Amino acid sequence: MTPDAPRIIAPGTRQAHYLREIWAHRRVLYYLAWRDLRVRYTQTALGVTWGLIRPLLAMLAYTLVFGALAKLPTEGNTPYALMVLAALLPWQLFSTGLLHASQSLVLNQDLVTRTWLPRVVLPAAAVVNGVFDFLAAFLVLVILLVAVGTPLSPTLLLVPFFGVLALLPALGLGLWLAAINVRYRDFSYLVPFLLQLGQFVSPVGFASWLVPSAFRDLYAINPLVAAIDGVRWCLLPSAAPPRLLDLGLALGISLLLVLSGLWFFRRREGSFADFI
Repeated sequence: MTPDAPRIIAPGTRQAHYLREIWAHRRVLYYLAWRDLRVRYTQTALGVTWGLIRPLLAMLAYTLVFGALAKLPTEGNTPYALMVLAALLPWQLFSTGLLHASQSLVLNQDLVTRTWLPRVVLPAAAVVNGVFDFLAAFLVLVILLVAVGTPLSPTLLLVPFFGVLALLPALGLGLWLAAINVRYRDFSYLVPFLLQLGQFVSPVGFASWLVPSAFRDLYAINPLVAAIDGVRWCLLPSAAPPRLLDLGLALGISLLLVLSGLWFFRRREGSFADFI
């Protein structure tokens, strides 16, 4: 190749080569995640406090409607509001990650059309967008539990595992939706609506044991069931541990979503610049 010949940078064809490219671009992933976090709170009067306001307002709404009016039971002696807040931690981690991942390609058009990097880095960086909010809300919940006299147990150390369990389906679904959203922008409007429905279908405002036993196994197909039950078990002494079947289903379905999402994303990746 002569010195004046253009150098073409293109994705590798083999999966192993593609995985090496993702690893080589890991610093780009860190930078994009940090950039997205800064952009979210730039020029806001309350700054990072918004990460706490969202779950606290949602907790208040659930407590008034489902706790005070509908009289839904709580987990043992735990105040209903804290039971809901414990569930909102993994749910908002999942929903924030999925929402940002689904829009990651469209919102980063210049990176998609003007340079080469493994495009999967974009939804992957967007998925971790809610981790900071998750940690901040987690600390607030721990402070509230101590304030009401709730003893903390060593299971508190397992909260990160159930956080990852909430992130995996967000990544898998995010890969699917990010690739589809490039071609069909309708999904930008559909995803927030589906997340609103999903919040009521998942056990955020109620305990999983309220689901009739005949439907419990079917209900556990939702990976957020095990993630929410797991966080509650880690933080609330009176909460029952998640069933092993629920954990197995959550891990299996989440890994299936991630692997199938990677496969679909790779198939569509070559056409992103044409349609975006």
